[in-house]
Amino acid sequence: MTLQASESIKIGEEEYWMDNYPLTDYLKDKGYKFVIKHSACWRGYVGKWELKNNELYLIGFNSQIISRSPDGSIVPKILDLRFLFPDASEVKATWFTGFLEIPIGKVIGYHRDDDRYPVYSDVMEVEIEQGNVVKTTNKHYTQEDIEQKEECYLTDAIFDGNEEYDPNKQCFNHKCFNFENCKHGFNFEHRAKERLGTQAWLLLSEGNHKLETGNYKDAIALYKKIIDITTETIKNNPQDEIAFRYRGDAKMKIPYNEAIEDFTKAIEIDPLNIKAYSGRAIAKELSQDLLGAIEDYTRIIEIDANNAEAYVKRGLIHQERYIQEIDKNGISKAIEDFSKAHETNTKYLEFIRHIGKAKYIKGLYHEAIEEYTKAIEIFEIDKIRKESFDWEMRASIKEEINDLDGAIEDYLKAIEINNKDSSSYCSLAEIYFDKKEYEQALKYANKAVDLCPTKNINKLKNRIIDVLNLKNNKV
Repeated sequence: MTLQASESIKIGEEEYWMDNYPLTDYLKDKGYKFVIKHSACWRGYVGKWELKNNELYLIGFNSQIISRSPDGSIVPKILDLRFLFPDASEVKATWFTGFLEIPIGKVIGYHRDDDRYPVYSDVMEVEIEQGNVVKTTNKHYTQEDIEQKEECYLTDAIFDGNEEYDPNKQCFNHKCFNFENCKHGFNFEHRAKERLGTQAWLLLSEGNHKLETGNYKDAIALYKKIIDITTETIKNNPQDEIAFRYRGDAKMKIPYNEAIEDFTKAIEIDPLNIKAYSGRAIAKELSQDLLGAIEDYTRIIEIDANNAEAYVKRGLIHQERYIQEIDKNGISKAIEDFSKAHETNTKYLEFIRHIGKAKYIKGLYHEAIEEYTKAIEIFEIDKIRKESFDWEMRASIKEEINDLDGAIEDYLKAIEINNKDSSSYCSLAEIYFDKKEYEQALKYANKAVDLCPTKNINKLKNRIIDVLNLKNNKV
């Protein structure tokens, strides 16, 4: 699947990125839903954080929502931190309890199953409780550690953009450790293309990080550098599809129409270039040409009928068009696409979850419950990888069909797995309140407030107390 945009976090004078999302519970509690601007950010927003005085602060936020103009047309609205907290320039994350993993060292390896995910030499692990730093642990990994991890491999052969690259001595396949006597048989032309691709990829990754952390000036400078490098290559070799594709990637961050032109040129050179179709589809999404994006994902599926990522991305666009009331059949198309992706890997949880959510949106509650039950069964088999998410989702759907006892059972299981998640406690408080079991309701409301003292949870707690007081006064 597409790599997701990271959150940025400032520690002292240094700025890092992390793949933890401390806003999740807060936004879920508030019921916010943001526009998915592109497939590299399914959550629909990017947050900016700071650790200072042993506390975690939210200092930036970027997202957008959809509104409608008087003539009925859809208008995107850009959001910043003031949307969430109107009077604040920074907010202590009192709602968050959990762990942050912050890479602070250099890349020394990659995950073998997906070489887009790096392994770092140094990682800072920070335990947070209600916005306060409880414990900080610095973990150091060596290349020897990576060699012992079956799921990772070293990066010795990766070109870093600065060193001179000698194709006679070093194989460019970064999974090949036999530099002097490589058996892969790459030719010089292929190696030159790979060198350009890696240099562009590194610049693109750095540019994306700058963009996500709000450093727009440096990000644009890096994207322009990629454009300059690839443009020079294209002058020398107008048939270099890799140069067109990476120039398209860079232009996609500035003017989308130029990016689409470059991806189209790469496709003309190589009509079976799946990455070029994918890049063009994302550019079309960003320029709000959703039908054009669907066409490109459809073309990818025609080339590779087992391309799960294309099915999922096309399905998400269909789902969004249904939510925006553009295509009344969009949700059925989404379910069909997610099901196709699931056929390629029946044990991959995200595919099952996509199906479950789509069926829930369509109102097929019993079928949605079945999907989340499948996800739970996978976790039950894999005792190591347990999460509370699927239990919570199944519980919330059971609430929709008024199976309150079943919902209670699932929320309790979710708490058993993760007793730091305030949302399950809050949901239990609401259910017991509806069942008029106010003592039980107050018990779970108190726990929810302890973990995440938001305005809505406190409001629920006060409602329960008011009812209990009224009941006691009558007695």
